[in-house]
Amino acid sequence: MEGPHNTHGWIGFDEIPAKSQPEAKPGASISPWLEPDWEGHFSAIYAILSTANLDRARWGRELMHPRNYSNSSYMELWLRSVALNLLESGGASLTDLTSPRGSLPAIIDTASLARASSLKLAARGESVPGFGRPDASFKYSSPLYKPGVYNKPRWKAGDLVSAVVQTTIGHTREYPLYRGKTGTIDKVYPVAPIQPASPSAQNPVTYTGAYGQAYPDIECRGAGDDQRFVIPLYSVRFNATDIWGQEYAEPDMAIYADLWEPQLTSPVGSIHESLDDQGRLVLEWGRGSLQSSPDLKLWEDVPGALSPYIVQTGQPSGFFRLRL
Repeated sequence: MEGPHNTHGWIGFDEIPAKSQPEAKPGASISPWLEPDWEGHFSAIYAILSTANLDRARWGRELMHPRNYSNSSYMELWLRSVALNLLESGGASLTDLTSPRGSLPAIIDTASLARASSLKLAARGESVPGFGRPDASFKYSSPLYKPGVYNKPRWKAGDLVSAVVQTTIGHTREYPLYRGKTGTIDKVYPVAPIQPASPSAQNPVTYTGAYGQAYPDIECRGAGDDQRFVIPLYSVRFNATDIWGQEYAEPDMAIYADLWEPQLTSPVGSIHESLDDQGRLVLEWGRGSLQSSPDLKLWEDVPGALSPYIVQTGQPSGFFRLRL
């Protein structure tokens, strides 16, 4: 979602440290990423009490008020996410979470939990790139993606793509920094490993040859296996001048972002063609109305056509273009 966690690339917010780096602020004696007095304890608390769905857990942090987020330590951010998950799962009551324990303060305040719950409720009917809005039971569906099914990637290394523009309450890893910007597919990730119980030289990790990864924009909502869409993942190369401007970016510098297939589309003015797993023609474009013609003379808008558009089997042959 849009919030204080998305300050990377902003001026004046310092660099994002690696977890192994010491804290850079003058006078600090310990890195908030490490916090050795609490790290082991909290890792156990998180593993036992929180959700195994990492995207849902990250969304719990992002639902914090910007003031609380900016003033919290790394462990406090995760503590608030655990508290929200405990309330939703019935693992703890509102009184348990918001009442002081002797001389110890409450884990979280009532207003913070109410705010987070209200935002999650608003996100239930939100549109998601590649899926649109959910049905009446808040389930997402797509003509291209089926739950738990690996799809063949529609893009290849070297293709020009644009990151879609979205504004979301939910969790997404398509950061605002890249939205609407054009880049180049650098890599198609093969991330479908077969993990043996005891990997060894004789029993190594192998790969299915399928390309895919659970889509965080829906995964964060934690709706179950029937909402787990395994979608191709790409590394996209952006020119730094397109991100920050020619006068501010270092010459020849590139920025790489990992983006899921529904977060990508064809650059403005062009149509990308590919075949889906059923052999159907898929058309994708960034802006404009799709038009068709049987003879390159008479052109008409394709009613209700949205990108990506599937040309159905048996449809009369013809030509397509964009009306910008």
